[in-house]
Amino acid sequence: MQVLRNQPAGAHSVGGMNPKGLDAVAEIFASLIGETAHPGAQLSIFRNGELMVELAAGKDGRGLPVRLDSLLGILSTTKALTSMVVHLLHDRGVFDYDDPVSRHWPEFARNGKDRVTIRQILSHRSGLSPDVYAGYLDWRKWPQPGGIERLIEDMELFWVPGEKNGYHALTFGHVFDVLARKWTGKNIGELLRQEICNPLGIKDVYIGLPEKEMPRFSRFSAVPWRAMTPGLELPPGGEEHFFNSYEILRQCLPWGNGVARARDLARLMNVYAFEGSFAGREFFSKETFDLAVSPTNGPQEVDVRIQTKVRWGLGLMVDHTEGVRGISGPIFGAKASPRACGHMGGNSSLSWADPDRRLAVSFISTRAPIEGRYAELADAILAACD
Repeated sequence: MQVLRNQPAGAHSVGGMNPKGLDAVAEIFASLIGETAHPGAQLSIFRNGELMVELAAGKDGRGLPVRLDSLLGILSTTKALTSMVVHLLHDRGVFDYDDPVSRHWPEFARNGKDRVTIRQILSHRSGLSPDVYAGYLDWRKWPQPGGIERLIEDMELFWVPGEKNGYHALTFGHVFDVLARKWTGKNIGELLRQEICNPLGIKDVYIGLPEKEMPRFSRFSAVPWRAMTPGLELPPGGEEHFFNSYEILRQCLPWGNGVARARDLARLMNVYAFEGSFAGREFFSKETFDLAVSPTNGPQEVDVRIQTKVRWGLGLMVDHTEGVRGISGPIFGAKASPRACGHMGGNSSLSWADPDRRLAVSFISTRAPIEGRYAELADAILAACD
């Protein structure tokens, strides 16, 4: 296991984490690595804006070591980054959360979608969430000019907007990428890099991976994609995993093809840990952050797509979300603050922030296990802060 630790001897560092507590975190992380769990993974923790620890262990889908500087796919954790860009544009007055999407994209209104609001897309309550993605999963159409726009414009709603919540697994990112291009002429990946990552000196977070960085990419281990998604045609290089293909990784798919090093992703999550501002820069206001982390559904409301209780804010999993895909306990830890926020990705990655502790965490794996022990890991991280 590779370890980078910014932790001097003594009870606490300047950053405010207990060395013995971080030892316990490292032990749990090491126990997650194995043939029946995560073959390889990275973990990074920031406290009060300082890097506390960075860990890497195990192997990728080719049997190559996962190193501290490896790049790993983050799947739907990408949505936390997309939301960061959306909140930045909101604070610049580009749109209002309660605007109908069709105000900015008139053709979106087709097939009964005229009243769907930006807030409803962010909170997974619009009804634009098909239960079968056949046809929509033709990845060859995604990069074609107007391809995504036509697919979404022709789509019908699957429930009355606002009536219930159901995870918008793909449509979430596609809608906001179309809107971003209409608002700014740039896609979500370009805006993330230019407006947030570059000012913070963050290099290794991508939505749209440059080809020159592909040699550092730690491939996902095999999962049965054909069995999971009947009729899905896999792209070149995606036989083991859909997101191993550079045909997919090179695109800007703000719902799920993010690639990152855990350290840089955790550093980026400090924008949430510091309520919209970090390293002397304000990316969005505290008022916008408070809206982003306010639950939009009830604590007992079951997400009709994920089929578990998920607390949704605006583009973020918030509060005491628990039980996601076999995980026992709150994914941000049992003692996390109510304003803790972040996003899980395919049960193989989880990045989150706790603003009450100025804590930012990123865990990225090369495979999703049947059950995740993220709650146990999160509990240990919170304990190390005490």
